[in-house]
Amino acid sequence: MAPRTVPLPARAFGNPDLTVLYWLGMAGFLISSRGTLLAVDPLLQDFDMPVLIDFPLQAAGVPPTRRDTGH
Repeated sequence: MAPRTVPLPARAFGNPDLTVLYWLGMAGFLISSRGTLLAVDPLLQDFDMPVLIDFPLQAAGVPPTRRDTGH
């Protein structure tokens, strides 16, 4: 069994002096670097199949740039 999900800390979105990589689950990552955020293949909510983990980042308030439920 996987360990409990750890929510992303507020510092993930505001420390301009560091570059940090956060795993979002599955193939998703969030890169925070010197005040710039880059999300790579994030899955932040269920889509056409159930997801069996809690997400470390909530989708509410994150505007989508594109919708893609397949690869």
